[in-house]
Amino acid sequence: MPRKMAAAATVCASIVLAGCSGEEGTPAEQPRPIAWTLVEAASGQTTRRLTGVTRAAQRTELSFEVSGVVDEVLVEAGEHFAAGDILATINVQKLALALEQRKGELAEAHAKRAETKRDLERKQRLHEKQWIADAALDSARAAHEAARSRVASLAAAVERARQDLADATLHAPYDGTVAERLVEPSQQVPAGQPAFRIEGHAGGMEVVVAVPETLVDHLSLGSMHEIGLPTATARHFKGTITEIAAQSTEGNAYPVTLRVGAQIVAWRSGMTAEVALQLSAGAADADQPLVSIPITAFLPEAGAKAVAFRYDGETGTVTRAPVTIAELTAAHAIVTEGLAPGDIIAAKGVAFLRDGQPVTRLGVGIARYNP
Repeated sequence: MPRKMAAAATVCASIVLAGCSGEEGTPAEQPRPIAWTLVEAASGQTTRRLTGVTRAAQRTELSFEVSGVVDEVLVEAGEHFAAGDILATINVQKLALALEQRKGELAEAHAKRAETKRDLERKQRLHEKQWIADAALDSARAAHEAARSRVASLAAAVERARQDLADATLHAPYDGTVAERLVEPSQQVPAGQPAFRIEGHAGGMEVVVAVPETLVDHLSLGSMHEIGLPTATARHFKGTITEIAAQSTEGNAYPVTLRVGAQIVAWRSGMTAEVALQLSAGAADADQPLVSIPITAFLPEAGAKAVAFRYDGETGTVTRAPVTIAELTAAHAIVTEGLAPGDIIAAKGVAFLRDGQPVTRLGVGIARYNP
């Protein structure tokens, strides 16, 4: 009997000890050692290559200032012209008739003015002799003033009709080329409807490129950049930024215009151009400078977005830092947003890190050895 009691006591003691052991807390998470690096400002300038489209620097749409039926079209698409050349005409029959009608009305108004003037002079003489009342003289003056006003009005109408007749002929404003012909003979066209799209020979060419919002603050007016036409020539040219749009277009990109010299006027509008934009690392108007991080220090996401892990020395943890990548080289990435010079980030193994994870930096602090 004593042996059975002793065995039971042993079992109970074991159960109690097991229960006590289960109540102990889980051990604290051990900090993960990480390779780390210091974020540095990108030195000098970095290059970002974007695709743009060529166009003539001098270009416009031409239209008739009067409506009517197109009589002649004297140029074709792609044809060259000189300043003052006639490009197209509108049938002038109705316009000529309108001018003659206005001239007749003006002649009638002149006769009426002369008649009222003679009547006014006669009534002034009668009024001086007190043979007519003041009201009769005032009425004669009013009639004469009305006749004078009608003459002035019809003279302006004659001038407008004469100008309409002249506007029936569409002249070239400068030397250029017809980019697109939009009218045909016998076509009824309203005033202001484009008849031609033309390009001038002066001023050279332009390239328009859509620059992402993350890069536009690192560009400045007057800066020069390299431009190439990969499908047309192996030569490269220098272009100067002349316009940076204040309003973004689709995809939060800003149209930027680069002017190229007149030596390449042989380029055609609409060609694909490759622009090597030199991004300033210390742009005065940028919120933060460009920085450089190792190619292994971020996780890529959609588009130019990525994630790095910034080290917090006070908490000994890493936190996710969304960043924007401007350019990738063989060993580094150029970052425009999300990091600043002096930040400490994980340099490797970022795929195995999580937000708020405790870490220790390799090579920093007391080295520990297993016994």
